[in-house]
Amino acid sequence: MINDTLNCNGKILDLSQCRVMGIINLSKDSFYSESIATDIDRLHAKVDKMISEGVDLVDLGAASSRPGSTPLSAEEEWTILEPVLNNLRNKYPELFISVDTYHGLVADRCYDFKVNMINDISGFQ
Repeated sequence: MINDTLNCNGKILDLSQCRVMGIINLSKDSFYSESIATDIDRLHAKVDKMISEGVDLVDLGAASSRPGSTPLSAEEEWTILEPVLNNLRNKYPELFISVDTYHGLVADRCYDFKVNMINDISGFQ
């Protein structure tokens, strides 16, 4: 029997149908300018729009993965992410949040903000 659900930090994601993930980049260095939100008002506007359009998950990335971009340390990445996660959890307590990071320290700290999923493009390398 195929399991078509995923337990994401206590929140069940039903994968029996296609799911849509909205991407928000918190870095000005992103290669896709439309995904960038570097201030709270723009962040809220993007999340509100995504929710109204029916996204199932919102993925936050603090570090650019653009080819040639400068990597951030775990502490630099966390400095960007922490206030955003705190704000989003307060404003949207039921929002399914994914965080794009390859830093174990960042992934571990996300647990305190009830982040539902870690999106690690390095494959935990």
